[in-house]
Amino acid sequence: MAPETEQFCHAAIDAGAALVLGHHPHVPQRIEHYHDGWIFYSLGNFVFQQYTPPEVQTALMARITLAGARVDRVEATPLVIDWHSTPRLATREEGAPILRRIGLTEPLLWPPAEVFRADAWVGQNAGAPQTARTFSASPQTAQ
Repeated sequence: MAPETEQFCHAAIDAGAALVLGHHPHVPQRIEHYHDGWIFYSLGNFVFQQYTPPEVQTALMARITLAGARVDRVEATPLVIDWHSTPRLATREEGAPILRRIGLTEPLLWPPAEVFRADAWVGQNAGAPQTARTFSASPQTAQ
């Protein structure tokens, strides 16, 4: 990611934005909790017919809950883009490399709560209280 992209996103939060959503590079990029705001540098492709490299067939689903102008809840879940630009929830096996590329070991949920389903990252019980989880906002690693 270009340094000016990070500087721009930080400046937006510093100026009062609660959330910055990026999209351009066609692949998911890291998520950052910066001061009181959240930055999704890139959600990747969501509905886009592209086949190579394989990373362009992935995305992040962001679900943001706002309380007025304040971000109250943040969720990020890996997706796979199937044939004919059809997004679907990634299985654990498919989602693990997507998350690793953006510096996470599991889907992001803040404030922390249980997120599970037998074959996917999101389930019907999302939102149930659980002990705190940590996440990494480390720079994306090339693969």
